[in-house]
Amino acid sequence: MFKVPRGGHPKFDILVAPPADPDGKDWPMTNLADGKHVADKGDYGLTTEFSKKSDHAQRQSERATFEFTFAEDPDFDWEFVGDGVIFDNSGSHNNSRLDPQVTGGGRTLKLMMKCLTDEREDFKFVFNAQRTPKAGGDPEPVKSEDPSGGTYRSDGG
Repeated sequence: MFKVPRGGHPKFDILVAPPADPDGKDWPMTNLADGKHVADKGDYGLTTEFSKKSDHAQRQSERATFEFTFAEDPDFDWEFVGDGVIFDNSGSHNNSRLDPQVTGGGRTLKLMMKCLTDEREDFKFVFNAQRTPKAGGDPEPVKSEDPSGGTYRSDGG
């Protein structure tokens, strides 16, 4: 779980290790701040806690920014394409609170997350990427299995 302090806007650097084959479902993620694995399923994943004690002005400026970068792969060059993510619209999330941006020639995906209400919002998405063989060849599209997460406010912080 990730935490945003009152009025804060922390950045979380996440290393994504893509699967060996394009049909692979497991894309391990590591929080570079502490070296811990980021669960991509269940209640934890990218779930981010904001404080209920934040006033209106703080809530407007609070955000968590996740920067996803691909780990080095000896066989392929990886890059995020399009917005870098495709949202599953069956959840309760509101896309305006999740703002994706691909930078660095596709090497980095920035996902900004806000929480303006006290209601929990859950979301699912797939990474939208492509891989190109380093030995030459055409890029092939690759999508991850759904990472999950959410935003909510707690009495802490």
